[in-house]
Amino acid sequence: MIKYFYCLFILCCYTYNNSNAQTKAVHIEKLIKQYADNDQFNGVVLVAEEGKVIYQKAFGIADYEWNIKNTTDKKI
Repeated sequence: MIKYFYCLFILCCYTYNNSNAQTKAVHIEKLIKQYADNDQFNGVVLVAEEGKVIYQKAFGIADYEWNIKNTTDKKI
């Protein structure tokens, strides 16, 4: 699982240097969605650039026992 986070981090750093904020968000969405759709990622992603949030989204389940979905404002 840690290997995936390193890949995400490297890809995010690369996309930051090569495109504008909206395009970056699209790239991040595609990448994270692939992992989430294959049940390889479950959590919340927040990416900021120069102090501004360019991408924020929750994926998967926060609590499997109660079947509670992840949200960007939930604490469990």
